[in-house]
Amino acid sequence: MKTLRIDVQIITQPVRISDPCLIEVKLTSQSARPMLINRRLSVGYQDSHARELFAKVFRQGSDEVLSKRTKLYDRDFSPPEHYVRLPPMQTASTSFDLFDWYSLPSAGDYELVIYYQADEPLTVKPVGLLLGIHSSARIAFTVVKRD
Repeated sequence: MKTLRIDVQIITQPVRISDPCLIEVKLTSQSARPMLINRRLSVGYQDSHARELFAKVFRQGSDEVLSKRTKLYDRDFSPPEHYVRLPPMQTASTSFDLFDWYSLPSAGDYELVIYYQADEPLTVKPVGLLLGIHSSARIAFTVVKRD
């Protein structure tokens, strides 16, 4: 059983290639005891710093990642107060515009995965921090051309 469940919902419908695409992310503790997480839940990229969430968008039915980064950012690492104990079955959530952070090549059928990681290599890791990269299930969605 996973200790952390990541639920993702694509709020914007229909998803248009040149419009915002609002994503809601909920982290739910599946542990019998409180787990230490970073509640900031800032978006970035897998190979970037000072982020807790990153995304990958795949061509539907494949392992081909099609999403490309769209911005450079400079953010401080989290201060101690961003780290909180998430009680069993409790949720921490955030939302963001997927297309503000990632671009896709065209309209089409895709699958989205959101990843949570609070122990990236350069960050200070409080004792008891939930370690590793945790992922959502693949969420299928279709991007259409703008009318």
